[in-house]
Amino acid sequence: MAFQNIILNVIFLAFVIISPLMFFLTPRKYRSYTISLIGIIFYYLLAGPFLFLILGEIIFIYILTKKSKKNILYAEIGILASLFLLAYYKIRIFQNAVIFAVNSIILQDYFLKGSILLPLGLSFFTFLLIHYLIDCRKGKIKHHKFIDFVAFVMFFPTIAAGPLRRFQNFNKELYRARFTANNVFIGTIRILFGFFKKIVIADSLAVFATNFQNLSGATTSTPAELWISIFAYSLMIYFDFSALADIAVGSSRLLGIKVPENFNNPYLKRNIALFWRSWHMTLYKWLVDYVYIPLGGSRASKIKTIRNILIIFVLIGLWHGVSTNFVLWGLWHGFLVAMYKLYSDHMKPKVQNNSFYSSRYMTIISVLFTFFLVSIGWVFFASSTIDVSFIVIKKIFLLGA
Repeated sequence: MAFQNIILNVIFLAFVIISPLMFFLTPRKYRSYTISLIGIIFYYLLAGPFLFLILGEIIFIYILTKKSKKNILYAEIGILASLFLLAYYKIRIFQNAVIFAVNSIILQDYFLKGSILLPLGLSFFTFLLIHYLIDCRKGKIKHHKFIDFVAFVMFFPTIAAGPLRRFQNFNKELYRARFTANNVFIGTIRILFGFFKKIVIADSLAVFATNFQNLSGATTSTPAELWISIFAYSLMIYFDFSALADIAVGSSRLLGIKVPENFNNPYLKRNIALFWRSWHMTLYKWLVDYVYIPLGGSRASKIKTIRNILIIFVLIGLWHGVSTNFVLWGLWHGFLVAMYKLYSDHMKPKVQNNSFYSSRYMTIISVLFTFFLVSIGWVFFASSTIDVSFIVIKKIFLLGA
């Protein structure tokens, strides 16, 4: 695995260096072709034949968008087809995880057949394509060439880890991209900072972050050791994920293209709602725009608003993987956000004018409490099984485990 990671890093860095040269040597009107070609080669090197699956889906969705302007049914077909493809692979992986729990030999047979492999970035591609379908149907995306759409989907810096982009913004950035010393400087610093966060900070924290993730560690560690492991994991996963975001933003900037930020100091926010507006921001915003608001958002009744909140957080959980662990992690955050929504509607107006409420001390307490609640959620996210999660929860709260 370590050797594979080195190979991936070498491939990525090679593309980071070569792609700006190819991009800026290409006449402006042909740059979509260059970005598309770079992305296609990059994806093939990482995912092999799955490239043809993604390209087939791109062509299929583009054809449907042309037809959906006359009949909304075509947009619905495209959305359902994209979700079906994603569900197919996610469920197959879940099924094979169950098989692994029963018989590891069977798993080996399946693995050799390749049936548990998930196409790289399939969740990412699915959300991009659904956004494109919906916004084309609504008229938010104007006339453009097919190659512009391919460039949007296959933009290599964001394939592996996001952020989720919107076609309208990306297409403008693509055609007005400029080679400047400022872009090179900012892009290089962000890439270096990302690798520093990943290699120096996240990988160092990983040493302390494993005790609560497996049955052996959960049963032999003391509550204090488990708390240390959980808090270490909380920091590790932030530096890990945000490092990938930094590298994606920096690599895009070398091409003169600005992509959305995905993290904005989430652990410094004073409540869970602000945390989620700062953590994986493009995923959260996507779900708000394309799921939460169409369901009625906060305009619905209190019960339906809570339902809508729980739905988007279950989807956030399933984005990371089809397992009970991820669903429970999503439900935990959905519960926290729903409770904060009720608090904001009913209790906050009564206390927010209090001087202590807006004081520095209350801010520190709120930030630490939010971090504490988020850290508990990582127990469900990272534990190897649900049983391990509950063993850890009982143990850290001295409930007899």
